[in-house]
Amino acid sequence: MVQEPAPGRLGPEDFVNAGITIGDSKGYSAVTVRSIAWELGTTPMVLYRHFQSIEHFLAVVWNRCFVMLLEKMWPDRETPPGCVEEYKHSFRSIVSFAAAYPNRFWFMFSTWWATEPYGIPDERHNILARFVDLYRRGVECGDFRSDLDSITTPLTTSSARLGLAALMTKYGDMPVEHRDPNVILADGIETTLSCLTSPAPRFHPKTSNASAKSVGVMKGWCSRTRQRLPAKVDGVDLLSLRPPNPAGTSAGESDAGPVNGVTREVFLQAGLDICDQYDISALTARGVAAMLGLTPMVLYRHFESMDCFRATVWNCSYALLNRELWAGDHVLTDCEAALRGFLRGLAVFGMAHPKLFWFMNRTRFVPERYGLTNQRRQGFACLVDLLQCSRECGAMNPDPDPLLAAMRTAYTMLGATLILITPREAKITEWDSEKLIASVIDHILACLSGPSDYSAL
Repeated sequence: MVQEPAPGRLGPEDFVNAGITIGDSKGYSAVTVRSIAWELGTTPMVLYRHFQSIEHFLAVVWNRCFVMLLEKMWPDRETPPGCVEEYKHSFRSIVSFAAAYPNRFWFMFSTWWATEPYGIPDERHNILARFVDLYRRGVECGDFRSDLDSITTPLTTSSARLGLAALMTKYGDMPVEHRDPNVILADGIETTLSCLTSPAPRFHPKTSNASAKSVGVMKGWCSRTRQRLPAKVDGVDLLSLRPPNPAGTSAGESDAGPVNGVTREVFLQAGLDICDQYDISALTARGVAAMLGLTPMVLYRHFESMDCFRATVWNCSYALLNRELWAGDHVLTDCEAALRGFLRGLAVFGMAHPKLFWFMNRTRFVPERYGLTNQRRQGFACLVDLLQCSRECGAMNPDPDPLLAAMRTAYTMLGATLILITPREAKITEWDSEKLIASVIDHILACLSGPSDYSAL
């Protein structure tokens, strides 16, 4: 338990507030005992009068961030709103919170701190409990469907909220700048809400003629996809790179050749392996050189700067993801199989490479600045094209904005993947990951197949 401060002395609240101030402005990796002391004009040891350790302090800061989010999502009101309005408010609140405090959002959802050893209730668990309670109340009052699972359903809709919130932190590279964020938010609220309140639509059954048409359309899509995702991009042989394998071979043993060859691919493979084992703070010239047994200056023979190298590693990570998502027999069958393969593949890749996945989504680089083809945008273009093919095949209802539908599809599965890879999350919520993935995929397909006009809601 923290101690109450004497009059005129710094108390635990002062330290917590200072930690949040530093984290919001500089990133939460900058929250250290020394930085807190500097912010408050005191000595580092004063912090330990109120907290047992830096871990205790960060756990309190982390938990306090969730208290702030809870207060925003569920403010005290004399007259509680109906369940539908409560759902809409909670959705808007987490998205606006992420947009206003991106560093805080990623600190909250990409780390986990044990609070119970310090006698502090876990407020993150309280958020999920609130959503479960909201769904159950909605069923009781007739606002929500009663045929859905009471645990998986709140997690599924939370995937859309969390994914859109991550998108709105502006670290992402989706083409948000081409759309009004308010339109994206309204679309996310209404489409997820429609699946809670209306019977779930399904992809239209296909006749033999429709199936033949689907095969022809998909062949055209596959051809365009191969053109968008060539084996060699910007002078980098993508086929020589492999998904990171921290427990297996080292970067120097990759298919790019021996380290003595000092090719661009060797450095990029090392960068991918470092991001998969650690985080972007470890992606330095010294770190790469140490892994390869070279001097740091050798890296600059291939990359004009460290930012250029990091941007290229980031771009290559998406090239590898695209190769995982858009390659395989499932893309040659029909639209639904291709969509399901893409969505499941995204979750599987994230669970296999959680730290790399955080690196890909928490950071933002502009590959075009270094003359590179943005591989994240290329993969997104494949998804937009696939949805357009689905409409052409009659598998989905027309949507007035295919780009908006593609955004919704991508950020919902992104949110589910972030839930699945959050440290210690399985201990908190105790769900079946396969059941959640299947539920989210069905939810996404229902949103794509449902009516495009939700104004009646």
